[in-house]
Amino acid sequence: MARSGIYKSEVVRARNNLIAQGRHPSIDAVRVELGNTGSKVTIHRYLKEIEEEESGKAKGKGVALSEALQNLTLKLAEQLQDEAEQQILAIKITHAGELRASQEALRTAEAETQALRKSLTEAQKETAAGNGRYEELQQAFIAETQARNKAEQRAADLQLQLESEVRHREATEAKYADARRSLEHFRDASREQREQEARQHENQVQFLQHELHSLKDGQTKAQLKSAEAFQELARMTSELGAARRELTQQEKLKGQVQSLNERLAAMQNERNLVNSQLGHERQQTKVLQAELEKAVELRKAEEARAKGLEADLLTMKVRLETSEELGEKIQTQVSKFIESAAGKP
Repeated sequence: MARSGIYKSEVVRARNNLIAQGRHPSIDAVRVELGNTGSKVTIHRYLKEIEEEESGKAKGKGVALSEALQNLTLKLAEQLQDEAEQQILAIKITHAGELRASQEALRTAEAETQALRKSLTEAQKETAAGNGRYEELQQAFIAETQARNKAEQRAADLQLQLESEVRHREATEAKYADARRSLEHFRDASREQREQEARQHENQVQFLQHELHSLKDGQTKAQLKSAEAFQELARMTSELGAARRELTQQEKLKGQVQSLNERLAAMQNERNLVNSQLGHERQQTKVLQAELEKAVELRKAEEARAKGLEADLLTMKVRLETSEELGEKIQTQVSKFIESAAGKP
């Protein structure tokens, strides 16, 4: 707003300078000469006083009419200026309030955005930790699966070995049964032979002794075969015990395999739980991202609203300048009217 605290002497000096330069001493020209200071209403009033003092012709009714028009013009100009200043003040107050509200909302949105970004960062860290845990569980699952396959292969090999030992034991038992039947048959034959030899004639004693010696040799061989059969039986019994111990070990391996299966099932359940938690965290991350996008949109809307308020303020300034120009035009027309009225008889 222009400064109104100027003196009449300053207006007189500016007017004289303009006249000396051959320029018309209008209100705008005088104001520019004064350094764009002073109220146009005040400048107009001082110019009118100077003109009245110089002309000395403002008398009677014409003077009264000129003074009434001048007072009316001054009042209208002052009223327009007051109204314009009040409108500008109201607009500034409204704009300041709206600007403060916009800045507060913007600060709130920025705080929420930072909080959302922090939550998003924490969620991403938790997701990364969950992925690492999932990879560890996956590797442990692969290791357990390999161990289980090895244990199952070992159990299958032991089963084949057990079946082979059982078949070998059955074959050995069949051999032992054949040997016992042969021995019984030999004993029966020997007994019958001895009975026949006892009933023979003494003339055949040498022959019988020779035969007895042969029978003793056969018996010795049979005893040797029987001892070998007993040794084979003892060996088979030992092998059977070893096979039973191997079978017991196989049962232990089966128990270990079952324990591994239970651990594998537990790991699979834990893996499913981790996958579920990971899906929940991903869903929460999407929600946080959506809230962040909303906050960004809200911030953009507040910025657009602030720009709109600035545009409204600029429009009001233009309107104010237009009002001042209109007031100046009215003052000019009134001045011309006064001058024309004053020049009439």
